[in-house]
Amino acid sequence: MASIIGLYPIGTTSVDFLDDLSSGKAQLLTGFGTRLNISTAATGDDIWTGTAAVIPIPPDAGEQMTLVSTSDEDGAAGKTGALTVMIHYLNASGLPTVETVTMNGKTPVNTVATNIRFVQEIHVKTAGSNLLAVGTITIYKLGSASTIYNQILPQTNISLNTARMVPSNKICLIWTFNSSAGGGKAADIRLRVTSHEGILYPKIFIFKDNMMMLDNANARIYRTPRVIPPLGIIKITAFAVSTVGGANVQGSWEGILIDVPSA
Repeated sequence: MASIIGLYPIGTTSVDFLDDLSSGKAQLLTGFGTRLNISTAATGDDIWTGTAAVIPIPPDAGEQMTLVSTSDEDGAAGKTGALTVMIHYLNASGLPTVETVTMNGKTPVNTVATNIRFVQEIHVKTAGSNLLAVGTITIYKLGSASTIYNQILPQTNISLNTARMVPSNKICLIWTFNSSAGGGKAADIRLRVTSHEGILYPKIFIFKDNMMMLDNANARIYRTPRVIPPLGIIKITAFAVSTVGGANVQGSWEGILIDVPSA
């Protein structure tokens, strides 16, 4: 990768980022989520609402997936919940793609795409009178309902998941990292990425920053953004402190996507 030294030097302000975002030179990429009652697993609990402690990662070649709700009100026209759901994903080439799926309540619906490499987020596109999902909507591996990649909770309209993959034609500059923990239990909340010093290490989530939290919140703005290369995965994981689980945690990060600089 070509050097980006000098692109956003020390002292860069949010105004510089906003100028690039408004001009189309850069695009926003964020991850945000919550997790209640974290476990004491040695792997930590990724901050998302899915059932597994660690978010599954699809194969690089991508795959077909399935969406389903726990309520028949998330279905076709005339129902009160989510009618259609939009999937934002990266395809097998690592490029951003979208697909809209018409929900059918408790009856699973398969995606048209068979090359979904990473689900960035899912959100309600159209809805009935409730204007939100009524049941829990999950997107999972075709033929394996227990391999959940993302979900929308009842009475919400977007997945709460801190994990994102950088598109293959971009680099991500992480600008902020925020977290909180409540419930009277401490949590070590860590920003993790599959890269180090601009080099990709697939599936190896290296710690980039951490916050020790106990019934408080914190936010950091980096003077020099963290640089994540193409196809790097970014997520936030909470670890129980002194093997005492039960904390309710929140995490978010914000970055911008820019084109890979020319050599």
